[in-house]
Amino acid sequence: MYSQSFKHHIGVARVAVLGIQIIAFLMIAGCSSISPEAQLNNRATDVYTHVTNGDWQRVHGYFLPEFQKFCSIEQYTDKNVKGMKVLNHMLGIPEGDSLEFSVIETRVYGSAGQVFIDISYQGKSLDLGQANSPREWVLVDGEWWSNPEDWEKECPKSS
Repeated sequence: MYSQSFKHHIGVARVAVLGIQIIAFLMIAGCSSISPEAQLNNRATDVYTHVTNGDWQRVHGYFLPEFQKFCSIEQYTDKNVKGMKVLNHMLGIPEGDSLEFSVIETRVYGSAGQVFIDISYQGKSLDLGQANSPREWVLVDGEWWSNPEDWEKECPKSS
């Protein structure tokens, strides 16, 4: 009888320890969740690293899936390669050098977000109007996606 009682106490102790472990895990998981603002900031920072590197194929993958269908990788890449050449020429940036793009602020309004960026060259910020033109993002199924206001402007169709 003593041994059966002892087994019963061990079973209760195991259940109690398991319960405490589950509660601790849930508390840690709840405390470590990332805010929507931080999630947007992280995702936007990733995409603007790719913009700086001119990796347009990777940048394209951060757009809303519907936009990706609307605008092929080839169209998007072609537009941006040409656009960056023109911009660099206008700014007098030598071939082989590049602009740097970075996130300076993110704002979240429910499932809509805005990303404000800085564009700089050799560590000097350039005022190209970007401070007044936040990039629009949208939260879909827990993931932030770039969602340009004007799809036709972002990806003009060839005539």
